[in-house]
Amino acid sequence: KVFWGYSSHDSYPSRLAARKLCDVMLGVMPDDRFGKRVLFSKPYYFAKFEYVLRSKPDGPVAVPVSDVPLAVERGVAVRGIRGRTTRRYPSLAAILEAVAGGRERAGYVISTHGHWLAETRWPRQLTFVDGRPSVDRFPICAAVRRADGDLKTAIDRAFEQLDRSGQLRRVFSRWHIPYDSPAEAGKAER
Repeated sequence: KVFWGYSSHDSYPSRLAARKLCDVMLGVMPDDRFGKRVLFSKPYYFAKFEYVLRSKPDGPVAVPVSDVPLAVERGVAVRGIRGRTTRRYPSLAAILEAVAGGRERAGYVISTHGHWLAETRWPRQLTFVDGRPSVDRFPICAAVRRADGDLKTAIDRAFEQLDRSGQLRRVFSRWHIPYDSPAEAGKAER
């Protein structure tokens, strides 16, 4: 059975260890606070923050210059925009709407939900620009109980096979989410 728990709350891994709510949690950022109670798989995806701009039909989009204020979500702690002038918005949707409507020139948003929401509500109106090398890039893993090392190993193998076969890329593409292979990302960091 699958249970969708849409939340940015980071206590889910501890709940996995404390009670048998489920056997595997996906979409978890590894966190040392829970490392003694749960096992994290190898990253199967990297979420990252990107600039979002209004699409231009007549040419390429450049990364916003440093004097352009960035629309950012309230409460999000990111390093890639230190020293930048920002304007706080209550949600990702509010940022995308402000950029698509021309009230903001640029935003700095999470790629996972940002691409999907932009394509769903404002198709072809927004462009995402990766500010490589992205300092606001986070590994996404699966979590299992500490006693389930065999399950963690099986999950690692399954994700590696899905990556090699191209299936992960196809699934992420279906939802308009940029996908960088963890194997390729590891080579680039060396």
